[in-house]
Amino acid sequence: MDLSNNHIIENFYRLFQTKIEITKLEIQEKVENTSKKLFLIIAIVSIALMSFLFLLIGIALYINTIIGNPFGGFLIIALILALASGIFYNKNKHNLK
Repeated sequence: MDLSNNHIIENFYRLFQTKIEITKLEIQEKVENTSKKLFLIIAIVSIALMSFLFLLIGIALYINTIIGNPFGGFLIIALILALASGIFYNKNKHNLK
């Protein structure tokens, strides 16, 4: 009888250890998947921001040729971005508190 109880306890312990290992592996898999997604998002956002930057530079250079001032286009783009930032801030300042 005592041998049977020890065997049951040992099997229960192994089952418990196996469940712990499975949980660890599941958590590790979720962390790996999340880190892969995060890396892809960072890469996509970086490429999009670089594209936007070059687009703004191109627009500024085009405005420079139209108005004949070598810095005017950049100032106009900067003012537009500052205005957009101010509007965005004012609409969302309650979320920042």
